[in-house]
Amino acid sequence: MRMISCMAAAAPIAVSIALAAPAADRTIVAFGDSITYGKGSAANGPRTGYPAYLGGILAHNCPGTTFSLVNAGVSGETTSGGLARLGRVLDAYRPDLVLIMEGTNDIALGVPFGVIRDNLARMAAIAAAQGVTPVVDTVIPPHPALCRAQYARTARFYSGGYVQDACARRGVRCADQWAAFHAVPGFGNALFNLASPEHPNSAGHAYVMAPAWYEALAPVLGVPLASEGPSLSLAGGGEGVARGEALHARYELAPGDDLVRNALDCYAAVMAPGGRFAFLDSRGALAGGAPLLARAIPRDRAPRSGPLPPILIPRGAPAGRYTLFLAAVRILHDPLDPAARTALAELPFDVR
Repeated sequence: MRMISCMAAAAPIAVSIALAAPAADRTIVAFGDSITYGKGSAANGPRTGYPAYLGGILAHNCPGTTFSLVNAGVSGETTSGGLARLGRVLDAYRPDLVLIMEGTNDIALGVPFGVIRDNLARMAAIAAAQGVTPVVDTVIPPHPALCRAQYARTARFYSGGYVQDACARRGVRCADQWAAFHAVPGFGNALFNLASPEHPNSAGHAYVMAPAWYEALAPVLGVPLASEGPSLSLAGGGEGVARGEALHARYELAPGDDLVRNALDCYAAVMAPGGRFAFLDSRGALAGGAPLLARAIPRDRAPRSGPLPPILIPRGAPAGRYTLFLAAVRILHDPLDPAARTALAELPFDVR
């Protein structure tokens, strides 16, 4: 059996995210094994682990509040080890919240699922008894093709609802990281370090784990939150388009104030009369799949406006009313999943 390991035993690492004139202080401890530590990410440690990215989201989405994020991930730890260690970490940092993410090594070692559940529940109870709000993770999947046996065991643990039910019975917030990873098409190759396939890569930490933790803990932060995602609009095609010619359209993009919802991919598609639907590639041509038009975080990099590639209408296309769609989708997520969509613009036009 493979056990998650880290290059070195890690002492907790604190990163303070401070804004001018903070209205309040919040300390959050990220507690777990080498996944929390950041093993497998670009820096192979805390600089590119999910707590660092979560700190950036909190600093941006919670203006006026200062956060201290403590990375308390330790290599190879099981829930029994975490249960023995947690009290000392809480005593040392006296946090407001603790994010508990353990169990992957237990599953690899064949620890009974009921023991894992009970250890996690006891950790949540220890935190609550010290006045610390716990948020518990469901456990993440490993790469499904490169870690088949471990993936199958982890899937049984997740589908058995061990963490979800324990949290529900005790009124503890639960971060569903398993679902968050599975919401990304081809998540194995997209989100995992292929040389260490039990560990997420930097994209997994930045675009899946950190946002999933943020969404789970946001309701208990007690601070104002940014909530607006980006907005998109389209213009053009007012005179209609003749078959064999091209539609020329422009877009306008207004970034929102929610850093999670502003991390996006862009897709374009056309719906023909009768409801036939096709994605467009970066040249404006019809495509069989769903090619990515652009990938960017608009607050930092994406142009705010500009022309789309000319969209050639084939000479044999039926006449009638068409609709051009431009969608902003959470980065790496499925463009056909409405829950992943953060903005959608439509432009009706006639083909004659």
